[in-house]
Amino acid sequence: MSLNPMISGPLYLPKATNALNEAEKLDPDNPRIYYLRGKSTMSTPKFIGGGKNVAIPIFEKALALFKTFKQKSTVHPGWGKEDTERLYKECKSDSI
Repeated sequence: MSLNPMISGPLYLPKATNALNEAEKLDPDNPRIYYLRGKSTMSTPKFIGGGKNVAIPIFEKALALFKTFKQKSTVHPGWGKEDTERLYKECKSDSI
């Protein structure tokens, strides 16, 4: 979406949002759902409800879930914690 946000955003953002909503219904304890929501929110313009300050509580939820997250098997995804921590710190440092 970042290549051409004026065209790609309205086209793909609803699809991405729907996919995350469906993922949350299937496994609300999956921290990557909130990581991806936070990442999207922090890059969404403030005038349409996004921004780094809005993303902070979403990243906090992801980090809380990562504390108890256990990868189901070696073939299940286990990524996201380090990126969540990095983006959370970025949002917090910009909000001071």
